[in-house]
Amino acid sequence: MSRRRFGSVRRLPSGRWQVRYRTGDGRQHTAQETFATKTAATRHLAQVETDLGRGQWSDPRLGRTTFSAWAARWEATTVNLRANTRAAYRNLLRRYLLPTFGPMRLADLDAMAVRSWLAKLEREGVGASTRAKSYRLLSRILGTAIESGYLARSPCTIRGAAAEPAPEMRFATVAEVAALADAIRPRFRALVLVAAYTGLRWGELAGLRVKWVDLLHRPGSPWPSSSWRSVVGWPSGRPRPAPACAR
Repeated sequence: MSRRRFGSVRRLPSGRWQVRYRTGDGRQHTAQETFATKTAATRHLAQVETDLGRGQWSDPRLGRTTFSAWAARWEATTVNLRANTRAAYRNLLRRYLLPTFGPMRLADLDAMAVRSWLAKLEREGVGASTRAKSYRLLSRILGTAIESGYLARSPCTIRGAAAEPAPEMRFATVAEVAALADAIRPRFRALVLVAAYTGLRWGELAGLRVKWVDLLHRPGSPWPSSSWRSVVGWPSGRPRPAPACAR
């Protein structure tokens, strides 16, 4: 047996080499695989030492957990999800994640497996938006596995895979805005013009009051916080300056 400053490698009766080491908590670990040569075993041991030093090591025994088992634990311990969000996650898991990753061990998930999965979804005609949502969910579930020490690093490293393609937006021309304002009932004319030229959201438009608009000192006065929470529904309740229409 060859001893080192960290861990050891020894030759087994079969002729293959075994790696053993202790982690910071004093627990003894044996590498899951054996190696054909002493050089390969020593290289693996050095990599383990590096991962421990960088905080990127995970217990190989925990890595044997299947993705389906971990996903179930993740869902059971995830709180503060809206009912429709939870339902959407379950649908993505059932239709797109579990059929491919369900029986796989966490330790076996790598970037190539994720790439192959995305390519398969595309070949099957799954839309870009759904692929991005599924990828983000996979990344979120595996991120929790990393935090819990079940996985050393995330295999979700594919650039752009989490981004949903933004649909092309069509904007009304000045002439079209004027035509719409002329065609609508007079009481809503100001609403059309303010919506077209200020960039306010519908909730902001609905909550806007004349007394909060200052055309002399632009931009407009901010909404009171209470009005944002009760009328506009702005998530943080913080007021936002309302830009006045261009003269």
